[in-house]
Amino acid sequence: MEWLTGNWLNLLPSPFGPMALAIMAVLCSFVLGFERFRKEKPVGFRTLGLVCFGACAYTMIGTTVASAAETPRIVGQVVSGIGFLGAGVILRGPFGITGLTSAATIWATAAVGCVIGSGHGGAGIGATFMIWVLLKVAGGLRKHLYRGQPSARATVRFRSNGGKSSLRLEEVFDEFHIAPGHQEWSCTVDHETEQVIFAYHFRNRHHRECLVRLADMPEIISIDREEERLSERLAALDD
Repeated sequence: MEWLTGNWLNLLPSPFGPMALAIMAVLCSFVLGFERFRKEKPVGFRTLGLVCFGACAYTMIGTTVASAAETPRIVGQVVSGIGFLGAGVILRGPFGITGLTSAATIWATAAVGCVIGSGHGGAGIGATFMIWVLLKVAGGLRKHLYRGQPSARATVRFRSNGGKSSLRLEEVFDEFHIAPGHQEWSCTVDHETEQVIFAYHFRNRHHRECLVRLADMPEIISIDREEERLSERLAALDD
């Protein structure tokens, strides 16, 4: 178990030690990148791979080439650079801020690269596992909490505009995380208007913002919500 707790730069002769660390940094970043890729997030294999490998390489330079006094400064510069990179994926729109988790993932992946670059490959594996568990558990917990909340259904009638309106609505649903399985699309008799019925959690701020976004679209004719069921469930919760 020495490889798990020891310094790989001391366990492996040059140049095999740095090579093994660089490969391990890329492999660890791929684990996190795959998790982000499955959720269709803006950061994936390439971004996290380059971030982790770059942080690992700069840390190895500070550990093996530069003097001991220079190592903290080099690592600090890596953290500052990653901060600018992470800020680029944070977006503020009219309905809130997005990209915070992606930015935090970039920042945490850089920390994994620094740990591996310092020679501790086993610690890097452990840090990668902790980040992966945090992303999976937090996402699953969020879905579980929403599943336990009362939901309602809304019927949205809109002008088809040759199919252009449905594309815009699909983009809005995707932006506010309304799953395709919660949507029922149909065409009206006149074939000039369509409607979609979708389930939403009225205690979820993003879902309420989705309704506001839909109300502002000029293609929308009407939005009918199940007010009776909604009021009954809210009253039940207050009791």
